[in-house]
Amino acid sequence: MRAFAPGRVNLIGEHVDYSGGPVLPFPLPGIGTTVTGRRAAGVRARSAGFRGESRLEAGARGGGWGRALAAAWEELRRVRPGVGGWRGRISGNLPVGAGLSSSASLLVAALRLWNGLYRLRLRPAEIARLAWDAETRGLGKPVGPMDPFAIALGAPGSALLFDCARLRGRRLPLPPAFVVVFYSGVSRALARSAYGQRRAECERAARRLGVARLADARAADIARLRGLERRRARHVVTECARVRAAARALRRRDLAALGRLVHASHASLRDDFEVSLPAVDRQVEEALAAGALGARMVGGGFGGAILAVWRAGDPRGPAFARRPRVLWAGDWRRG
Repeated sequence: MRAFAPGRVNLIGEHVDYSGGPVLPFPLPGIGTTVTGRRAAGVRARSAGFRGESRLEAGARGGGWGRALAAAWEELRRVRPGVGGWRGRISGNLPVGAGLSSSASLLVAALRLWNGLYRLRLRPAEIARLAWDAETRGLGKPVGPMDPFAIALGAPGSALLFDCARLRGRRLPLPPAFVVVFYSGVSRALARSAYGQRRAECERAARRLGVARLADARAADIARLRGLERRRARHVVTECARVRAAARALRRRDLAALGRLVHASHASLRDDFEVSLPAVDRQVEEALAAGALGARMVGGGFGGAILAVWRAGDPRGPAFARRPRVLWAGDWRRG
């Protein structure tokens, strides 16, 4: 049996999922993780991207890249006790560490394989929840729910307007556009430690405002905070508003408005959330100078990938896509 899960790009709504805000990701057409396998007592998996074989028995924690498979299996056994393993191979064309959710893609693909092999009849939202639990509980990563739900619930040609507090989403058709996702060339070495720090800062700001989640705060509440907490809260509150405005722009097929919101998102991530770097900012400006309607960093920040959007038919988009380190480019509806 074969299972595939794409990577994802978050069009807008960065660093708000763990604060319970809305996000607007879309799946990367044809780019992701493929897992093939057959039933077995344990898990025996080889990966095209990593050396060696991951060999797991039920209940084992695993090591290296096999830890993700062990975590997924453990979460699956919580809801389907006694489910067996599989023997197979993992392959993919999704860059690791580029902010395109390679880890969630692997987890969702593996769980889809289990679902098919053992006829478990798990719904997409259940697979997404298991993948999220595997990352947070099994791997100990303090991540929000966006990535696995965007991958499991998303569909080609649509963005997913997803409420990270209620874990519900609806698909919005994407208008014609030319999109380039490219690697900034800057390693995300600081991203892991800074991610946890930013999350803790948002949680402190929420407690100070007396709200369960920072996304529940209102624009008027920001004035009650000072310094760093005020900047973090301002990003979250204004980014949530930008996601809702972007959804309206998609419904109107208003790419100009969408581009302005995407660029405003980058400015907020740079100035209020402080997760960009000068080298990334320069490349965002290069995309805008080349005619992009909007551009911004995507993912955790401190390097990684950049997203830029042009009108369909604008020759400057395909010309920009000829630059080095392009990860994906094309009509985001078709690939």
